[in-house]
Amino acid sequence: MNSVSNTLLVLILLCILFYIILLFVKSSMQKKLVLAIKQKDFQSFDTLINCSLIRALFPPYNLEYLKLNRYLLEDNKGKIDQQFDLLLRASKKSQKEDIFLKAFEYYAFNQNKKKASKYFEELQKLKNPKITKYVNLIYDVFVLNQSNHIEELEKDFENVSQDQKRFYAQLLYVQYKNINNELKQNYYKEFLKASYEHC
Repeated sequence: MNSVSNTLLVLILLCILFYIILLFVKSSMQKKLVLAIKQKDFQSFDTLINCSLIRALFPPYNLEYLKLNRYLLEDNKGKIDQQFDLLLRASKKSQKEDIFLKAFEYYAFNQNKKKASKYFEELQKLKNPKITKYVNLIYDVFVLNQSNHIEELEKDFENVSQDQKRFYAQLLYVQYKNINNELKQNYYKEFLKASYEHC
């Protein structure tokens, strides 16, 4: 093997080694960022996400998405609004549905009817049958304060997973609250309380 071949082989091996190290560093940094969010260690998260290594390793959109999750956990309403606007401006067409859905859920669950309606309309325009039923359900219960899904949810209640039961119980609780049925409202409130105690 001549010297040119040897040099080429060394370069290839160095490139592979560099790539492996880069993947390891990226994975390690990502875990640190996610852990900081999970532990609500916002100071560490802010320090990490602003370091030049992180900005070099991750696309700006991904970092802004992580910031959104940080603001959601902190319930920083002003920053949440700004972050949704920023992400919608920066996102590709394929990413918009996820942001529309996340924004819709946030505003619907927080009783901000004006903003929930805005994102509801955007989601309707996308005409994705997979999420249309879900979005309509949330809109009816949390935005329109209707109680038209009680029968279907109670019918399926016993046949769904524990996580799904919690979600159904929340929807049923709100609907019974909407119609001032305190007996059923308290039943689902107690169910939710007990289910979270046994997590």
